[in-house]
Amino acid sequence: MTLAIDFGPRHEAHFTTARPTRHSNDDAVSDGTAVFLVTEDLRILSRNRDATRLTGEGIVGDDRFSTRSANFNARLQGWMRRNKAGAMMPELRLALETRSERVLAVSVTPIGAFADETRSIFAIVVRDHSRAIRSSIAAIKVFHGLTPSEAKMLGLVCEGLDTIAASERLGIAKTTARTHLQRLFAKTGTTRQSELVHFVVSFVPGAE
Repeated sequence: MTLAIDFGPRHEAHFTTARPTRHSNDDAVSDGTAVFLVTEDLRILSRNRDATRLTGEGIVGDDRFSTRSANFNARLQGWMRRNKAGAMMPELRLALETRSERVLAVSVTPIGAFADETRSIFAIVVRDHSRAIRSSIAAIKVFHGLTPSEAKMLGLVCEGLDTIAASERLGIAKTTARTHLQRLFAKTGTTRQSELVHFVVSFVPGAE
């Protein structure tokens, strides 16, 4: 999503481009980061493809940013009320657990107002870290020539499983799991599981 922002004399951000549409499609690459632009009463003005996916899954409402978690909604609405009252509120960061037990990281930031209006606009960013890790593993599989079994092992390592727990999950011998792990070390240039997890989290194709 691309926004042109003009900083006025008092350094308040104002949008100078046309208003975003309800379903913005200018983000051709999906990285699991959902972005919503909302008003102070949480009405959704615009969203990217990943945000549209969250509304389609019923995790976030279609017209207003509301969830199935009453506690999450109460904390978000309370922060919005304090911000509207003039309090200098820092960025709000919350964790949202879905019914499928996915944990999403949510951050809310005031970003100014439309140039022709006085209402405040907020960016709500929702990140699905588990999805980002799955995308990284898929890319590593291609760039580093992992076998399907090694890729599955890598996913379990990122979940925090050791070779014993991973072997039980995969239904393979412990020695086979250790072999998969050693091959992962060799192919990624790492020597410990913690290094391997960091490699996945920070992986950028072609940047090595």
